[in-house]
Amino acid sequence: MSSNSTALTAAESRVVTITNEHGDPVIYSNNPAELPGCRHEMDKCLERTGAFELLIKYRAARMSNSVIACEDVNSIPFITEQVADPMLATYTYKNPCPDTPARVNALNAVRTAAGSTPFTGYANIAAVPASLLKIAIPAKFEVQIELHAYALTQLSIFTDRKKAAELLAACNRDGIRLRALLDELENKASPEDLTLVTGRRDKVEASGLKGAPLTLSSFENYLKEFNAVEVNGSLLHPAATTTSCGR
Repeated sequence: MSSNSTALTAAESRVVTITNEHGDPVIYSNNPAELPGCRHEMDKCLERTGAFELLIKYRAARMSNSVIACEDVNSIPFITEQVADPMLATYTYKNPCPDTPARVNALNAVRTAAGSTPFTGYANIAAVPASLLKIAIPAKFEVQIELHAYALTQLSIFTDRKKAAELLAACNRDGIRLRALLDELENKASPEDLTLVTGRRDKVEASGLKGAPLTLSSFENYLKEFNAVEVNGSLLHPAATTTSCGR
């Protein structure tokens, strides 16, 4: 088995099934106006499960032996809290941790302003204390697998698998890069796209269970449909605020 196929298998095994809080799958049906709501539900799902938390906060991943894999030696002081990242509390799925050079620059800007000594980091792995290497080690390949899994997770909500494959190639299997591409896709929503989403949502909300016998099964089916259109229509592109049915 090639290293590429091994990496793909490992990434696929880490894919998270995206559901809303009711347990229903989140599905993106290729209308850009649906994407903000779908991604909001996806982020909430990932928060509930704690998935990709190390990737978002440290650009890192936990290996099977519990050691944390990171991109380079100077990620280690951040992971082991030998140095305090002043921006750590701001990292979210929407705003993930930057790469190590950017992180060091931000840290040193704060230190310089405070009159403290800049962080210079480690010259190589031999300079890292052995005690820290028991917690985290540079293993870029493992981080790349985690980034791939994060990308596959985000694209798993797409019904258009051709579009998903195109986006996966465009982000080079990097889930953090993919976020920017999905931002661009959201911004392509046209007034017609918005009308389709709001119209479908409002129709379901207005129709209720009229004309259907009220049974547990019929109520559950309606609730599923209602939850689905709420996901797709509750966080529309900002342009939706110009329509009469936008929220």
